[in-house]
Amino acid sequence: MISDKKKPLHLIIRYNPIFNGKDTLKEHIELDKQIGAVWWGKFGVGVAPKIVEQIKLQLEEKVTTYAYLSTKSNIGHKARIVGITGGGARTLYPTPEALSTPQYYRKDNCTLWVKLAGIKETTNKDIENLFLYNGYGKPDLSGMKGIIYVRN
Repeated sequence: MISDKKKPLHLIIRYNPIFNGKDTLKEHIELDKQIGAVWWGKFGVGVAPKIVEQIKLQLEEKVTTYAYLSTKSNIGHKARIVGITGGGARTLYPTPEALSTPQYYRKDNCTLWVKLAGIKETTNKDIENLFLYNGYGKPDLSGMKGIIYVRN
């Protein structure tokens, strides 16, 4: 159980704005609007299984958990995480639900799949309130890894 003293874990996920010739964000937003949620796959180095388990526990306990979506040095959007699967340094997984995944990469395997709902633009307040999960500093997006763990 997550204690009151422990802040929820959130993710900043870096993504390519164009992938397989498609506008990554636009494709995800359209599917989110059509069916209410969309799976977002992460390529490259994955996350530790304990991170996936912590987020699953937060979701079971109805703790609002976010994924912040970033390109280069801009965190432009966020969404509630409503599902997560995967974990491991380079273990690859197929999408959990093909119809909830944009068609342009439904058949790809990813190291992590995060189901997002309500993708929307971030505000200055959203960004100002983000801190590194296991530290006191702000996330450094220059040269950012594919995923950063944060709290707000």
